[in-house]
Amino acid sequence: MITNKLLMMIARFLYGEYDANDFSYDFPDELIATYAELQIENNELAILLNDEMPDICAFFDPYDTGDPDTLDEKAFKEKVLAVYMKALPLTAVSKRAV
Repeated sequence: MITNKLLMMIARFLYGEYDANDFSYDFPDELIATYAELQIENNELAILLNDEMPDICAFFDPYDTGDPDTLDEKAFKEKVLAVYMKALPLTAVSKRAV
């Protein structure tokens, strides 16, 4: 499932198992590569991730220049965590009455 793959990428980053700079490039690339499939699998999640994650990743400053228009690693992680927390409820499997 693409949903699991993308959320696992985020979780690995949040738990420190994924370098922030690598994640800031890899996640948008993976989202682009799998977007059509994600739309079919979980359209709400596709919209959320597409609306928020590319910009967050683009504003990450791996060199910590202090530019006010960029995100240092702490702010980057906080923003990614906020999106992750919004994404989790969208992944719950709905139970249908049988």
